[in-house]
Amino acid sequence: MVRRRSRTVEMSEDELEGLLSRKGGHCTYCRAGISAKNCIVEESQSALRLRSRLREYRLQRSRKEGLPAYLIFDNKALDSLVSKRPMKVGDLKYVYNIAEAKTKKYGKDLVDIVTNDSVDHPGDDWGHRPICVDCSGSEKKAIRIPKGQVNAIESMGENFTEFTRMAISEALRARGLNEEVEGGNEDFHSNPDLPFRLRGPSGETFVIVRESDGRISSDRFRMREE
Repeated sequence: MVRRRSRTVEMSEDELEGLLSRKGGHCTYCRAGISAKNCIVEESQSALRLRSRLREYRLQRSRKEGLPAYLIFDNKALDSLVSKRPMKVGDLKYVYNIAEAKTKKYGKDLVDIVTNDSVDHPGDDWGHRPICVDCSGSEKKAIRIPKGQVNAIESMGENFTEFTRMAISEALRARGLNEEVEGGNEDFHSNPDLPFRLRGPSGETFVIVRESDGRISSDRFRMREE
């Protein structure tokens, strides 16, 4: 069963073009070529983590004060806190819907949450991720992973699922999947050393055909749109 993935972010076409330019014009996960017209932007894992911490604080305060959560600060203020990431109380004046009264009441706590998150994760990439339509959903696959690998990943404080997703993305990139292709409507992969060939019109889903020990298998991917 396909499930929807993380929170998505709305961007203008110019912002999307800039993001795609910085990210090489590929889906973050499967490396398919995408454009501003067929791109979905997924919120970064760093932003999702900070959002979760701020939401938890809001819930605790609402319970303590006996108020609905939106009266502590609403979702637009939450979005703005995640986007602006204020490191000083004075920076809260740039955050949507956090007026002077809320700054006096919650300002230090909010700044502490943002600052501590930054200290705990100093090397984070806060850039949002361009993804294709296929990768906006996910499928559950049961696999077994060597215990030593699991221990190594967890010892680094990494989110195991996220680490695995990005490791697969890097493996696809290293193998050259969905990079430059040529040949009109019947496109073939430009790297002759790879054990598969690509078929399908540019910008559309296509099939990778693998040949191994006399057996043929295939998977569906999306071609780069030129």
